[in-house]
Amino acid sequence: MKTTANSLNPQLFLAFWGAGKALLLLGGIVAFLLLAAPVQADTRLPPRPPLPQPTVTPPAPPAPALLVTPGEPAPGAHIWLIAVDAPGGAWARVEWQATDDTWHEVAGWQGDLLPGRSQRWWVAPQHFGAGPFRWVVTQEKDGPVWSVSQPFLLPGEADSLLVVESSWRP
Repeated sequence: MKTTANSLNPQLFLAFWGAGKALLLLGGIVAFLLLAAPVQADTRLPPRPPLPQPTVTPPAPPAPALLVTPGEPAPGAHIWLIAVDAPGGAWARVEWQATDDTWHEVAGWQGDLLPGRSQRWWVAPQHFGAGPFRWVVTQEKDGPVWSVSQPFLLPGEADSLLVVESSWRP
C-alpha cells in the first residue's frame, strides 16, 4: 500500500493510539496522587478572645499535711479525740479554719475511730499552738455528720497531749 501525505498508516496509528492511552493513564495516576497527597495545615491559630476574670475569690488552699517523717524520732505532741457514744463504723477527721472562716480537711488526719471510740494524731513541733482546728465525726466515711467538736489550738509543747471530747448533740 502506498502512503501519501493525506493517508494514515494503520500501524503507525495503532502505535500512537496505544502510547496516547498510556500517557492518559499515566496522567490520571499523577493527578490522583497529587490530589490524594497529604496537605500541610496552617499551624497558626486564630487569636483567642481574652478569658473572663473571676469575680469570686477562691477559697484558701488547704494547710500542709501534718505528718511525721518516717524513721525520724521527733519531740512532738498529740491530739486525741474521744467520741462518747459514737456509732460503730464512725469516721473522724480534723479540719482547720482559714482566715475567711471556712473549714478545710487536714490531709492525713482522718480515719476510722479506734476501739474505745477514739482517734489520736501526732503533731509536729513546727505546728505547736496553731489553730483553730476541730474534730468532725461522721456516722461512716463520707456519711452524715454525727458531731463536731469545739474549736481548739494544737498543743504548744513537746510530749503534751490535748484530749478533745465530742458527743452527739441533737
